[in-house]
Amino acid sequence: MTDKLNILFLFADQMHEFAMGCMGTSDIYTPNLDRIAEEGILFKNSYSNAPAYTSFQATLVLDGTAHKPAR
Repeated sequence: MTDKLNILFLFADQMHEFAMGCMGTSDIYTPNLDRIAEEGILFKNSYSNAPAYTSFQATLVLDGTAHKPAR
């Protein structure tokens, strides 16, 4: 039997890329985020189609989009 993968998605409200060391900022010290980014996959060109974080959370959980209702 194979081991199950551990998948962790980190979503932060109002966090800019310049506030994380793993995005190339040397003035900011974020060792835990840097380690997670180094050991996993870092999506540098992702964006949300929802203008507010709450809308994004709802579409993520309910399998919909910001422009149509979830199923």
